Amino acid sequence: MNIERSFKYMFEDEDWLQKLLIGGLVSIVPIVNFAAIGWGIRAFKNITEGQETPLPDWSNFGEYFVKGLMTFLAALVYSLPIIILSCLAGLIDGAVARNSYESTGIFSLCTGLVSTLYGLVIGVLLPAGLTKYVVTDEFASFFRFGEMFSYIKDNLSNYAIAVIISAIAGILASLVGGLVCGVGIILTAPWATLVTSHLFAQVYNESNKPAVA
Repeated sequence: MNIERSFKYMFEDEDWLQKLLIGGLVSIVPIVNFAAIGWGIRAFKNITEGQETPLPDWSNFGEYFVKGLMTFLAALVYSLPIIILSCLAGLIDGAVARNSYESTGIFSLCTGLVSTLYGLVIGVLLPAGLTKYVVTDEFASFFRFGEMFSYIKDNLSNYAIAVIISAIAGILASLVGGLVCGVGIILTAPWATLVTSHLFAQVYNESNKPAVA
């Protein structure tokens, strides 16, 4: 895993500033921002095929939008248990509150803990599903959980590094992007997307290297 490379490869494209600016502007527009996700997916795909640069241009906006929408829908399905649990918790909280504030607090704490843990599971699992989707171009790949768990297990150390470093990149993007009245996020958000794409593409590429005898 070349972490340093993930943080700076995008700057080798002569048009990196223009492409990141477009990505940042697209990402702040509701619904349209699905295309920003799809753009990152295209970069991911290119890297698995050995093409880090040039970065994807924005001529295939429709393709990016569809890819991003599919990824959003998959994440939404993953999140359904949390959504349902939150709705049930709200209903039960309202009923229990009439009888005991203490019981309500305990119940809220438990549901909050479960939701947090499940959210972490999604955060770890979704990149594996996304990797399979990038490689196969099949929406169903997001839900082949047996394959996903095997992929994570077989590439555990690299996968864990990618999860942690991508989270750090996201935090850095938020911190640095917020320095200039929040305007910087227009550049740092797509940068973080490209970092994440490169990290998980590396995991995939490493997993497909022939074994050394």
